[in-house]
Amino acid sequence: MILNNFSVPNTDLKVSVTTEFDSEELSGETSSTSVAHRGIKPKSVNATFLVKYSDSDRLTNFYRVAEAIDTNGDLLIYDITDQTANAANIRQVRFSVRIEQRELVNLKAWRLSFSLQEHLSVAEKTEQRLSKTNEQAVAGVDGAGSPGPLQQPKIQTGFEQVLEKVESAMR
Repeated sequence: MILNNFSVPNTDLKVSVTTEFDSEELSGETSSTSVAHRGIKPKSVNATFLVKYSDSDRLTNFYRVAEAIDTNGDLLIYDITDQTANAANIRQVRFSVRIEQRELVNLKAWRLSFSLQEHLSVAEKTEQRLSKTNEQAVAGVDGAGSPGPLQQPKIQTGFEQVLEKVESAMR
């Protein structure tokens, strides 16, 4: 797994992806199985790996990357290169929830577990596109003042054309 240019230690590295579907039960107090779909939440990438005591500098570097913040004080967003994450169409992530470090005395190592949350998920990008398209349809124009892609040209009947001429003559 690579986050920007940082290679996550890969000793016994295991990666999984979780996708949550948000829904609300509509059954009330009945035995109905009806649910309302409320969207797809950003995916989570969960990973675990080992770091030997003798490689403690790799652990220190991992924490530096995980705790890095931008100029606004937000955790950094990383481009992720990982077979499992990329197969789930995840391209950008940020550290989330927690990092857990356990000591494994018999192996003279630490086991680290951490979670990354998808940034700008496919579902989020789709929502943004739909929202923008709906705004253009309501406004009837794109940013340049031309008809929006969903606006149909108005076709007038002969009677409507006559009424329009009468109306403009009365002004």
